[in-house]
Amino acid sequence: MKLNLTTLILAAAFGLGLASCSSSTTTTTEPTGSAPAASAAAGASESGHEGTYVDYSDNWMAFKSAVMNKNIEGMKMYLASDIDAQNILDMMSPEAISDMENTSYDQLKASDYNGKPVKEWDFQESGVDEEGNEVGSGLFFYMEEQKEGLKMIGLLAAG
Repeated sequence: MKLNLTTLILAAAFGLGLASCSSSTTTTTEPTGSAPAASAAAGASESGHEGTYVDYSDNWMAFKSAVMNKNIEGMKMYLASDIDAQNILDMMSPEAISDMENTSYDQLKASDYNGKPVKEWDFQESGVDEEGNEVGSGLFFYMEEQKEGLKMIGLLAAG
């Protein structure tokens, strides 16, 4: 689906008002004294929330799968309550979906969203319109590593 200017402007305006909200339901495992392997398996990006182990890489894979399969209920598990899953799907072009599919969790950029450390996925494209002007658009997803798992707390669509 092509992103038109009106959709991008409305999405950008909507995205600017987003804030983080409730927790999601994901599987977590508490490391115990008898499970040093689980503790050792947790990388620097996967621990640090009061000793809780969360595989954020698995969360990212599940979120990507939900987007690619247009599974709104599956997407909602990874979205702050004020982010509309259908709105995200409406903004995703086939090229953006392909880019997301080929982006591993380790490739997400460390970033900042309203003072919170986040992992950022972005997709940007540019071209030339009928009048020869350079035009561009971009999608930016801001994913926070929460105790319960990965959660999209913000998005920005610009173009």
